[in-house]
Amino acid sequence: MTDPLTEAELSQLGRLLAKARQVASPSRTHQEARYHADARTVLQPLIYVDLDNTLAKFDWPGIENYDPLVIGPPLPHARQLLEQLCKLGTVRIHTVRLSFKSLMPTQSPYLKLKEAVQAWLQKHDLPLVELEEFPHPFCVAYVGNDAISVPVNYDVDVPLIIAAVKHKCNRYSEEAT
Repeated sequence: MTDPLTEAELSQLGRLLAKARQVASPSRTHQEARYHADARTVLQPLIYVDLDNTLAKFDWPGIENYDPLVIGPPLPHARQLLEQLCKLGTVRIHTVRLSFKSLMPTQSPYLKLKEAVQAWLQKHDLPLVELEEFPHPFCVAYVGNDAISVPVNYDVDVPLIIAAVKHKCNRYSEEAT
């Protein structure tokens, strides 16, 4: 049983979800339909979190100076966000850094990036969650600065983000039973 949302939280959540629906593409609707059809196969809600500008500060240095294995400092809300999301389901980090495989001097860029992310999480005493190379099509929520599911902006309101993800997880739990 979750705490009931206040009228203001419900109103903000409604606006947030309405904005997400406005920008959703037809393929996203198809993915959601696939998710609903397969909801019973996943035991816990699966939540993806973007790395850059959601958990870690990121400033694009230009392609000639970019190193995908260098991760900026954590944003002030990173610990609170990860800890609360981990209470709601299985959390995975997703990043587009793997799009720059040619810049990684290794034959296994995914493993090197996974090691870098794990070291970064440990260094900053953040909850250890796995890096996912390919996002699962049946995730309940994707939390990120450019996300359709649960967008994050620079004035992060962690309780509002958690309320939105909790709403999605509750809906997932109801459909799975």
